[in-house]
Amino acid sequence: MIKLPKTYTTNGLRMKIKVSAMTDLAGRCDFQKEEIIIDKGHTDNDSDIVEIILHEMIEATFFTAGLRYFNRTCADGQFLFSFNHKEFQVAVGEIARGVLDIVNVNRK
Repeated sequence: MIKLPKTYTTNGLRMKIKVSAMTDLAGRCDFQKEEIIIDKGHTDNDSDIVEIILHEMIEATFFTAGLRYFNRTCADGQFLFSFNHKEFQVAVGEIARGVLDIVNVNRK
């Protein structure tokens, strides 16, 4: 499995990155515990792992910036994301630092 950094900091929130043996989801953010959890049993494909960690990093970035909303009108409880281009660019910068952390931890 690709190596993951131990933390991801976005918008001032430092979240631990944990690899776990969850069975219900490929990954999730627990904002109360300040953790991103990746399921090691979900896949061993590096491409899938990168997709999962990026999904969680992006979600954490938009959540901590106040740009992710729960959609009460949607039956399956989907989240809505709403942002302008400036907010999007700031988020891209946050996420880019997280991607660089992944690259750097795998150089060693």
